[in-house]
This record gives sequence, structure tokens and C-alpha cells, in this order.
Amino acid sequence: MSASKAVLRKFFGYPDFRPRQQDIVDAIAQGKDVLALMATGFGKSICFQVPALIRPGVCVVVSPLIALMQDQVTTLRELGFKAESLNHTHSKEAARNIVTRLACGDVKYFYCSPETLGQGRIKAALARTVVGMFVIDEAHCISQWGHDFRPEYSRLRRILNVLSEEQQERPPRAAFTATATKKVKVDIVRSAGLQDHVEFNGGVARPNLIYRTSKTEKLRKSLYDILMSHKGEATIVYFLTIKGLQEAAESIGDPDILQYHGKISAGERSSVLSKFMKGEANVVFATDAFGMGVDKDNIRCVVNVGYPLSVEHYVQQSGRAGRDGLPAHCYMLVTNKHFFSQKFFVDRSSLSEKTLLDVWRVMLQKPGYKWPFNERSLSKELANTSGLTLSSFEVQPIVNFLEGEGCIEVFFEGKRQLIRVARAFAQAPVDELERRNLDISSKASVMREYVDFSGCKAGYIESYFTGEVVRGGCGVCQFCEPDPGQVYTESSWKVSRTLRLMKDRYGVKQTQMVLLGFRDTWKIQDRGHDKLDTFGSLAHLGAGGVKSLIDSMISCGILERTRTKFPSLRETKFGEALARSYIESGGEAQPVVRNKG
Repeated sequence: MSASKAVLRKFFGYPDFRPRQQDIVDAIAQGKDVLALMATGFGKSICFQVPALIRPGVCVVVSPLIALMQDQVTTLRELGFKAESLNHTHSKEAARNIVTRLACGDVKYFYCSPETLGQGRIKAALARTVVGMFVIDEAHCISQWGHDFRPEYSRLRRILNVLSEEQQERPPRAAFTATATKKVKVDIVRSAGLQDHVEFNGGVARPNLIYRTSKTEKLRKSLYDILMSHKGEATIVYFLTIKGLQEAAESIGDPDILQYHGKISAGERSSVLSKFMKGEANVVFATDAFGMGVDKDNIRCVVNVGYPLSVEHYVQQSGRAGRDGLPAHCYMLVTNKHFFSQKFFVDRSSLSEKTLLDVWRVMLQKPGYKWPFNERSLSKELANTSGLTLSSFEVQPIVNFLEGEGCIEVFFEGKRQLIRVARAFAQAPVDELERRNLDISSKASVMREYVDFSGCKAGYIESYFTGEVVRGGCGVCQFCEPDPGQVYTESSWKVSRTLRLMKDRYGVKQTQMVLLGFRDTWKIQDRGHDKLDTFGSLAHLGAGGVKSLIDSMISCGILERTRTKFPSLRETKFGEALARSYIESGGEAQPVVRNKG
């Protein structure tokens, strides 16, 4: 048995790695730099947590998400490991204790943001101990061409190089992301300072996700129908605007639907998140911020109302569904008005050339000046020193862009975060600005094309990231699935028989598990469902295929969900008649034609 597999079994309790995990683990354990593209839910954390136990020293994990850091630290501690995260939520005393333990080699996993990693006390602490490896999570944030660029990530290469020089042996660097185009991958390699790296591309394909897009002018009805078809299941509905969210919530009129957006307090947002995570609420209407770093594996449905700003945004949001590997639906509902909503956000994300030139001109006039980093303070300082009147909303994206281009640098003076001109360009990088704005506009356009695309939805997404045409279909999206609802077949009969054998007492998920032959769960064995003669009879269709079959049978009126607190699945009278016809004909496929009289 390999060392990595022995660690996996002994400390994490898994019998074996998922596909590609062991290759990534072994590469890092051998000291190689790695860039890994792994779809959400494919076990990214194991890929660096296991080699950290093989290599000596602390594993330093850089992440932008405090919630995700805290979740992983809690999990590692429960497994008996010495894990810590450090961020602005810690008290001075708690932070001092963590830094002391870090310097003494008493921490195995250390999670922090790029800003924290660049602090002098952290650099000093890591210089006194052995660093086994550096991990860059959400690595797409490092690229200006990524959908979630964070300028503090642009300083990582310099910070990591300084920290590596303090070590006897250069620690390997591993960068992980779920979404990266070819352009973003090149940027990650450069900006993270990866050397002779090994790339692992697991793709973005999630075979258990069932994609549906719909253009509709009856938004309330379409959304209501989706919510009813997933009643009792964990569901997130994303909106581009708070106004659209509130209007939809009011029109649906369900008091059990929670809302998560920027107009509610931090305490309310925390309460909404907690209720959703604990299963005390099933449906959340939210803006983009909801879900970042949330590790809830049984989300069965994600709905996007309106066009996301890019395929990357969409994959991040829809990817929060089905992390347990079971089928989950990803819907997108758009109206004609949503084009204008998307355009508004695209225009807001694009940067003004005039504003760039104005800010750069003022900064060049004071090359040694120490400007405040805070956007409000910087806006006031620009006005006071030059009369340049700009809102903080206008100034901050320009500063982020200039930092990403290396025109300015961010530094600390005591506790104050400041910026100054790094290179005296004769001209501002206007060409790069134009390319950036064009990139934002193009990504939004691709998202609209995705909705109109009359082919495999999963294949379209895969092609976007790989740049290659994906042959064949996913088998479960609205354009690939067989249309089992139009013909009552042997598979349809097996679904119907399973419901009768279970006495119409269980829902879609239990029915799926029986038909797929899921034996390793108490919900199957304790109820004796593994003894049914249809147990495992549709395993060849796969999880997505069985869910698609059941959905089609519901939409055709063969099956129905009961309108109870915990909906169960049952045959309709029409479905019973089809089943009888199927048996009486000796198993010949029956056309699904309702008697309109």
C-alpha cells in the first residue's frame, strides 16, 4: 500500500481515493508544484491535507474565504490535528497565541488570507519553523482574467518567494480552482510562481447535475413550479438584484422562504446561513454573495433568475448543488428584461478610461506620496490634493486594476495600509484596460449564448473552459435526455412497480436509491428496500438518468407528488392505466397519450 493511501485510511477514514486525487497527492508529496482544476465536490481538500501529513512541517493554506477556513479547521481538529486559521475576527491575545505556536512548529495546518500571510509577524514566525508546502485555494482569484479577481492575490508570488528563501528547501506550491480558462491557467502559473509544475485537469463536468434553461415571460409561475417540484429539498435561488429578489419573494408569498442580501444586517445574514445549513429552512432567495465557502452537500436545486455575468460565475453558483454526488437540478430562468439587468452590471464592472487617466495623472505627479488604501479615505485624499472628485465606488476598481498591472504597490506602515507608485509609466496601461473591459463584455455575451444554445448544456460549459468541442452529450440535460415520458417502457414500469412495493410512502430520493441499488445506507437496509425485486434494476441508467426518467413521468402525468409536508411519490390513475396496458400487452412499449375527454 502506498504511503498516501495509508494516510488516507488511517487518518481520514476513506477506503480509497477518488479519481485523480492520488496522482495530485503523490505529486505534492514528492515536492512538485501543482496546478489542479477540480470540479466542485470532487474532494479538493483531501489533495493537500493528505500530503501535508507525509511532508515535514506546516501546511500553509491561502484562502479568501473565512467561512471555508473555519469549516476546514473545525473538521481537522475533530480528526485530532493541530489546525489554526488567522483573520481579523481573532482577538489580539488569540492571534498572538496562534503566531507563537506557529513559530514553535506546534501547528500542522495554517489557514490565512493573502493579506495575513504578508504581515511581518507571520513572515517571522514561518521563518523560524519548517514549511512543508504552500496551498493556494480558489486560485482563479489570482488572475485579472478570472471572474473573481482579488488584487491582494497579485502579491502572492512575491510573498511566497520571500518565505521560500527562508527555508532550507523550497516548499512545493499547489494551486487549486474549479473554474479556469486557458488564459486564467497561464496567469495562475505566472502569478503563483509555479516552477516545473504538473497540471491536473479534472474538468468542470459534474455528471450528476441536470441543466435546464428557459426563456419565459411568466417568471412567477415558472419559479413557483420549480419550487413545488423540489418541495422539501434544499434549494438556492439566485438573483442579480435585491429588487428582483424582493419582488419574487413577495409574489411567491411563502413565509418559509428566507432572504439573503446586502440590505439585511450581518446578524440576519448569519442567521439565514445557519438555518439553511442546519436544515431548519429549505429555500433561500439570495444575491451572489450567498454560498461562498458554504459546504452543504445535499442541495438538490439551484435556480438562477436572470443571466449570470459569466460562465465562471454560473459554474460556481450551480456547482453548489449535488455535492453528495446524487442528482441535482440547475435551472436558469430569463425574461427579456434580464438582458438589461446583465448589461447594467457589465457596464458597472467595466472601468472608465477617463477615470483611470485622471487617477494615474494625479499619482504620477506625486511619485513618492503614500496614499491611503481604504477607498473612502483615498477618494477624500484625491479630492484634497488635486481637486479630483470621484466616489469610492469609482476609485477602488481603478486602484485594484493598477495594482494588478504592477503600477502601484500596497504596503503597511505600522497598522496603516497604504499605496504608492511602483513604476513610473509614461502612460497608463489603457490597452490592458480595454482588453479587460472587452473580456467582461464577451463573458456576459457567452452566458446569453448558453441560454440560446440548442445542444448539450454540460458540453457547452466544458467546451468554454477547454476550448475544445465536446463530442457526445451528457444524457440528462434538456437537449440530451431521452424523452422517456413519451413512451411507457420497461424502465417506466420498474419505477411504477417500485412505488407500489414501497406502498407510495416515499419520495423521489428514496425511489432513486432503490432503483440505483444504493445498499450502504440505513434508509435502504432498515426498511428492507434492498430486498425489493426492482432493487438496482435501473443502475445502468446512472443517477442522472433515473432522476430524469422520474421527472419526465411526473411532467407527463404518470406520477405525482403528494401535497403533504413530506411529499411522497405515487402513480396517478393515468399511470396505473398505462402500467396495466404494458403488462397486458406482454411488455410492449405504450405511447403516452392522455384521453382528452
